[in-house]
Amino acid sequence: MDTQESTFGEWLTAQLANRGMRQYEFAEQIGTAPSAVSAWTNGLKHPSRRSCYAIADALDLPRPVVVAAAGHGDIAPPPTT
Repeated sequence: MDTQESTFGEWLTAQLANRGMRQYEFAEQIGTAPSAVSAWTNGLKHPSRRSCYAIADALDLPRPVVVAAAGHGDIAPPPTT
């Protein structure tokens, strides 16, 4: 996130808009329900660390950037399943 105060939802909404992606398309791409993406963009929930990794991969961003944007303070290795 940038230095201005913003929420993860605002950040994700901007990322999707910059890529011309709709929430339902993004949800399909990362393998989650459209309602989950909607909850993230509306600030109702934050994604899990596992979801952060999927978001980062789909948006071609470094995983630590997305993990930090979602408010997860520490960076852990990806889950093995």
